[in-house]
Amino acid sequence: MKTLSLKRRILFSFAGFSAFVALLFGAMSFMFAYNTEDLFFNAMLEREADYLQANPGMVPRQDFIQRYPNVRTLPEAVRAVLDEEPQRVELASEDGRYYHLLKMKDDSILLADVSNLLIVRHIKAGMLEFLLVLFSLVLLGALLIAFVINNRLLSPLSTLTQLISNVSLTQLPSGFSKAFRQDEVGLLASKLEDATQRIQAFVQREQDFTRDISHELRTPITVSRGALELLKQHSTTEQAPYLSRLTKAQQDMQQILDVLFALAREESVTHQSSGLGQSLESSVLSHEKVITEKGLEIELEVDNKTKVNLSSTVLEMIFGNLIGNAVLYTEQGQINIRQSGSMVAIKDSGPGIADSEVVFRSGQKGAQSEGLGMGLSIVKRLCQKFEIGLELESSSKGSCFTLDFSKLLTAKMQD
Repeated sequence: MKTLSLKRRILFSFAGFSAFVALLFGAMSFMFAYNTEDLFFNAMLEREADYLQANPGMVPRQDFIQRYPNVRTLPEAVRAVLDEEPQRVELASEDGRYYHLLKMKDDSILLADVSNLLIVRHIKAGMLEFLLVLFSLVLLGALLIAFVINNRLLSPLSTLTQLISNVSLTQLPSGFSKAFRQDEVGLLASKLEDATQRIQAFVQREQDFTRDISHELRTPITVSRGALELLKQHSTTEQAPYLSRLTKAQQDMQQILDVLFALAREESVTHQSSGLGQSLESSVLSHEKVITEKGLEIELEVDNKTKVNLSSTVLEMIFGNLIGNAVLYTEQGQINIRQSGSMVAIKDSGPGIADSEVVFRSGQKGAQSEGLGMGLSIVKRLCQKFEIGLELESSSKGSCFTLDFSKLLTAKMQD
């Protein structure tokens, strides 16, 4: 959505307000002119009425003013208007003549034909031209004032915006608020500097934590790997399956740590081409014990041909969490896992998810979960990092997670 800059909004606001005031002034000017003209004619009729009442038998001194004994003696065009609107004191006849009238105390009527005395109507075009020129000058002045205000008030804000926009979390600026005056923009800069310093401290703590835990965990993993190698040399036939499972778990732990640390550090992850079908089958097998205990039916449809440019560790982390959730919340019935090309759908028959908006947040978990509520959050972050489409549809009949690996599609495996 295209946004309007603050500078343009100020310019448009000044221009709009000035145009409104100028138009209002123009309309008031015409109303004032017409009203003044009418007041002049009415005052002139009142002076004539006072003169005639003070001098009985005299006629009006102005030749455009006539005195009529009553309404019935008025010209037909004037009388026709008064028949419909008896209270009118000014009127225009159908032949284009303009009149002002005044009823005297003896019911006689003074009628002034002011058609040739209407000044405003003759200078209306000139007034309009003058008002248009004045309108243009006012609008130009308003835009000039707005331009000056923009430069004086918004330039520091633009500088601050540019400064903040060009920084990264690893190189946050410090001390920049001192360059601004102690006004609202300066206060904003000071608050932003405080916030950036807190962010910098937080980022540093996270980096230290990730580095430290990476170092501390790699040591026991290396030790355990060495210990497993020694055990293999002296293991019995009965111990071999268990050692194989421990070795596989140790390798998975190493790979998962590598992926999670890379995700936390926003580093790139080295990938090899992996089959979607194989990763799905492996993830289902990792939950075989719980599936068997619950007596769940797994409908698995894979083509075993589609490969994506993503490590099997990442795939199994995503599939493992989603399938694990499906197994956890499905007490009985069926779980459908279908892979068609680059699309994978995992559908359970559980109670559904009440609020699909928050389910991917860290720490969100259902009543049956004994974990930390991190699984779906990790899935969401992995999908975002590796550009995997993720959609969720849920109802009281179950939930369906749909994954789109089209951006990572590489080739078809040969039969």
